[in-house]
Amino acid sequence: MGKQVVQKLIRINHFEHIDLTEFWQYVEQKWHERDPLVMKKKRSLYVAIPTAGAYKGYVLGLLVSYKDEKTQTMMTKNAVGKKVITVSDIKGGMDYNFFIMSKINGVAIYQYYHNSASDTVLQEMLREIYDEFKAPKLQAELDTIPTDLTKTEFAKRQVAIKRKWHKWPRVNLVFKRDELVKVLSQWKQIQQLTYQIEEFKPVGGDWKPLENLVKSDKHILTFEPDSPVKSIATALSSLRKNLYRGKVKGIDEANAHRTVDLIDISENIAVYDFDELSKKIDGLELDSFSKSHVFKWIKDSVKERQADFNTPIQDDDED
Repeated sequence: MGKQVVQKLIRINHFEHIDLTEFWQYVEQKWHERDPLVMKKKRSLYVAIPTAGAYKGYVLGLLVSYKDEKTQTMMTKNAVGKKVITVSDIKGGMDYNFFIMSKINGVAIYQYYHNSASDTVLQEMLREIYDEFKAPKLQAELDTIPTDLTKTEFAKRQVAIKRKWHKWPRVNLVFKRDELVKVLSQWKQIQQLTYQIEEFKPVGGDWKPLENLVKSDKHILTFEPDSPVKSIATALSSLRKNLYRGKVKGIDEANAHRTVDLIDISENIAVYDFDELSKKIDGLELDSFSKSHVFKWIKDSVKERQADFNTPIQDDDED
């Protein structure tokens, strides 16, 4: 069997202080043609935000990776001098990962193939971009703190503002219920479960006055470092049906810190032969990447699970 392309379901969460449209417009305008050689990982992120047509409800993205400086500078150009994707470039060390993300809830399909950039790479790039995006906004908000406050109160305001802007768009994994045990069992450590229960059930008389006032009941469970991973994974899978919302954090088999978003999704995403992808992107101009037939290919998968992409999800205030 040859190399396969997997359409992977992820979720890019956004907190209330981040205007989703503004953030992705920043990526589109500031990073679209940025020289990847200034990047630690030699990668470029191309983004399009359609306002009309079949993709108006989505952010379209293309993550381009270069093996080295020579690979980047020798990228093929067409007759009018535009950089284009070619099958020969892919064989020479370039990789292309396409994705479609819902503007409503951040649920996305990320297209991945062996040795190309994984979703953890996308997360690293989003963190780097966000650090640049937030800098003037953070400083502007810090500058609004009254200077006549006490030293203690001034410091408290600073900490609160910095804590808020420390929260950045994270890439979370999403799995079907019956896949959760299999995936988590491969991790080296499951560190934490954060979950919400829709109905608040007071325990003891002192909690009774809050019964009709609580919006949701949030809990955080942390696990001992040497806890058996498979046992926790099995237990979490059983508990999942009782949770309104939930997230599992831990360290995966590649030593990466990961988060799984426990939202309900539909069936598996499609898997294709790499040759099919090559045919669809050969000759594609990077400037016009959003016109690629690959997005129609991915959009077909979106249509099959439309509810996953159209259901609003409110991110909580966790760091």
